[in-house]
Amino acid sequence: MDVSEVGVAVRTGGVRAAILRAYGDVFTIDIEIRDGTRVALVAVADRKPRTFRDPASAMRLLQELGIPQGSFELSGWTPQRARDAALKRPDRSRALKAAHRTAAADREFRRQVEELLALAQTAEPAAAAPRDSSLQTELAALLNALPVPQG
Repeated sequence: MDVSEVGVAVRTGGVRAAILRAYGDVFTIDIEIRDGTRVALVAVADRKPRTFRDPASAMRLLQELGIPQGSFELSGWTPQRARDAALKRPDRSRALKAAHRTAAADREFRRQVEELLALAQTAEPAAAAPRDSSLQTELAALLNALPVPQG
């Protein structure tokens, strides 16, 4: 049963309780229906058991669905595996490194533009090329339009 199906079953009185089960570093939810049968809460997209890394998220969902009682089975829980999995996130590592590189490049670009603007304003008129105020205005507008890096 997916979340919407469980919601319908709850509203029609077809759910007795929920069982929060631990498997390694994730949690799943089994729904006990009126006849005593237990069915897994599944994801809509692939119909595979829906997993939760944080048991509080699973309990929040059960509360939102209107299932006020249940039990839990923790014999398969390995909290050390959960901590190890949380530490190893190569996808997030790559994304954060890319974000840091982008922010560094943005800072360097801004520094160079500001340096050139300052140089253009302090240059002696005889030594400098003829000033094009519209070009300076456009460059300043481009600089101001750049997003400010967060963090």
